[in-house]
Amino acid sequence: MEVSSLPELAITGFGRAAGGSYGNVTIDGAGKVDAELSCQSFVVNGTARVSGAIRTESFEVNGKMTGKGPLHARLVRINGQVHIEGPLSSDEIKLEGILKLDGSCDAEKFRVHGGFTIAGMLNAGIIDILLHGRGQVKEIGGEQIKVKLGESRSLASVFQWVVPVFAQHLTAETIEGDEIELEETTASVVRGNRVIIGSGCTIGRVEYQSELRVHPGAKVKERIRC
Repeated sequence: MEVSSLPELAITGFGRAAGGSYGNVTIDGAGKVDAELSCQSFVVNGTARVSGAIRTESFEVNGKMTGKGPLHARLVRINGQVHIEGPLSSDEIKLEGILKLDGSCDAEKFRVHGGFTIAGMLNAGIIDILLHGRGQVKEIGGEQIKVKLGESRSLASVFQWVVPVFAQHLTAETIEGDEIELEETTASVVRGNRVIIGSGCTIGRVEYQSELRVHPGAKVKERIRC
């Protein structure tokens, strides 16, 4: 079926709709979709809940959204709070707010100004995290991994629906990549080619190939050059 023949879905105010295949899906207000959804674009300005998987080219949330199932989108933009009860796969993820995933996250680019909880693995070529809240993930794998501390202002001043504000710190079991630069991170193992351990870090073991730099205020129990 061609994209032009697909119906549009627009919810304004309060409403609900069946799942299925659509061209563009827009929710302005509070909306619910009762089954899995396939569409060209998915935009929420307000609050939404989708009771199934979402497959779309473009996914954008300005507000709060929950999805019961995996999310597959070429581009993901989140300005607010999103909870996906499953994995997320995308070419590029831009997060300003809070993301919670009950599965793993796979992307080419993962850019965060906020906080996140990922039950599984975060795997991306470029990972750029500016912590404005808590980050929690089982494992991180990528080529370029950068974790920095954001400004010391609460997310609540920007996203009033995000309560409470979590500590600005990342926790992971394993972080593995080529170029790694970390701040305010706790991890059991960090493994990479060039590794910079910055302020606020507590690392059990660092395995590196060409270079390791450790901030005087960071704690690294074991350092191994491979």
